[in-house]
Amino acid sequence: MPEVQHFLQETLTELNRLHRAYLLADPAEAPPEAQSAYHQFWADPDRLRVAQELYQSGAATDPETARRLWLICQSAKEYGAST
Repeated sequence: MPEVQHFLQETLTELNRLHRAYLLADPAEAPPEAQSAYHQFWADPDRLRVAQELYQSGAATDPETARRLWLICQSAKEYGAST
């Protein structure tokens, strides 16, 4: 599996896990923990670095993959990640 596809698959798998944890959480207790985990996920500077490297290198061979990498970069920056 190409590196870019592996990165996207890992990122989306973890993101889906965080979404499920938040949606299935006890509304009285877990949302702050789930929100914190979501924030930490996006604020990870390594995730931003890899996404930027893949995006800028032209590793994405189609517009959809390039767009997904770009969205990961933008989301990470929005949550405070920096390289």
